[in-house]
Amino acid sequence: RGRSVASIDYRLTGEVGRWGDEPVHWPAQRDDAKAAVRWLRVHAEELNLDDAAFVAWGASAGGHLAAILSLTNDAPGTTGSVGEHTDTSSAVALGVNFFGPTDLFAMDADVTDPPGSAIHHDAPDSPESMVLGVAVHGHSMAAIREHADDPTGAWPALLDLARSASPVHAVAREHAVPLFTAHGRRDRLIAFAQAERLHRRLQELRLATTFRPVDLAGHGFGPDIHREAIRWMDDRLRKSETGPATTAGDRDHQGDSPSDRR
Repeated sequence: RGRSVASIDYRLTGEVGRWGDEPVHWPAQRDDAKAAVRWLRVHAEELNLDDAAFVAWGASAGGHLAAILSLTNDAPGTTGSVGEHTDTSSAVALGVNFFGPTDLFAMDADVTDPPGSAIHHDAPDSPESMVLGVAVHGHSMAAIREHADDPTGAWPALLDLARSASPVHAVAREHAVPLFTAHGRRDRLIAFAQAERLHRRLQELRLATTFRPVDLAGHGFGPDIHREAIRWMDDRLRKSETGPATTAGDRDHQGDSPSDRR
């Protein structure tokens, strides 16, 4: 289709010690991803890339990072200092988020029955607690949320950390670009309401948000949704070549056509 694809790596919470003294909790994941974007931009000419048409695309944890990248871009305090090209922009033109977490504070609260949840997100060993560094400071996602109004000790810093890891809270209006979000209504790993939260927040900010609920899907769906996201991406990139990018025109799109329901 005339598009290049780069699959980027980033530090994982299970890799303690692999990178020496470097931490493996947030914002390591965001900072590594943005460093990868910078590296690609610096090498764009030799790799024959159009650095004005970068798209962050991911599923689950990757969807979370794609949302973070596209909703913060070069906003102050979000770019990190990883790599040799820290003066280069880490901005992308679009984002595609497939069933990624969007608000770490509400992961358990958003679970409905059915479909229920296969993860206790507030637990000390949950992915959310791990990514926020429970192995370092000993505080679970539940404990961080319960101290939302506590101005003492480490709580303010931990609350800021959790917000910076939650696209709903981290979005920087002046830096955000259009985002396509697709999520299955029967997802038992990341609650469907997480996608609704992000779509609603972007609507409130009058930012470009395209939301694609998938009625019968769980944590994943068929190639029809991928094709729909590709069409969305191609359409937006064509528009950006001929004029200003759309900012609010898609924000009310919520439906799914009968032929695409899985």
